[in-house]
Amino acid sequence: MGQHSIGLELFGRRAFRQGDWKLRWIEQPRESGEWELFNLQLDPLERENLADREPEKLAQLLAAWQQYVVDNGVIIPDGPVAY
Repeated sequence: MGQHSIGLELFGRRAFRQGDWKLRWIEQPRESGEWELFNLQLDPLERENLADREPEKLAQLLAAWQQYVVDNGVIIPDGPVAY
């Protein structure tokens, strides 16, 4: 990977950060229910989803997230999580 990375999953929500970039997935209806991509250096409040404009970066971080899931035994729930 070359850069420090961190991933998390809590109550079905997911995030992965590598360098200035962050992937985020939050279920509907709270958010889109799709992966969103942010450049935290330019957008620290995560207001501008760059997933459509940066498809290569999105794919790169999704691959890194999938490897993180495998390496750490992350269990992703199949449906909504009550909390």
